[in-house]
Amino acid sequence: MDRNYSYTFHGGDGESPNSYAGNLAFGPDGSLYGVAPGGGGAGSCGYFGCGILFQLTPPAVGDGSWTETILHAFSGLADGTSPIFAPVVDSNGVLYGVAFGGAGSSCDEVGCGVVYQYIPVNQP
Repeated sequence: MDRNYSYTFHGGDGESPNSYAGNLAFGPDGSLYGVAPGGGGAGSCGYFGCGILFQLTPPAVGDGSWTETILHAFSGLADGTSPIFAPVVDSNGVLYGVAFGGAGSSCDEVGCGVVYQYIPVNQP
């Protein structure tokens, strides 16, 4: 029997999730990881927010809903803004990715961009 699972974003928890480089990333624990260039609160990025890095955990058994965890809400400063590519997940569950803007304004008004690393709290 086919099972369909989905998760719907509501704005503050992510807006316009996308990933130009490969959709979502699978973690070693079976979770999905992705980014949304908007959401996460206004910060210095205006009404739509600076973007988020999120984790979706599948339902434990049977039918159910995915559970979203916002791993990081970008601020538009040194941590970047508008992440647009799916993160890469290593075998330890550490995520690496890029954000379009942030980290100074020498390139334009949104900054030059950053490469980020997210280390889950259960990692050394």
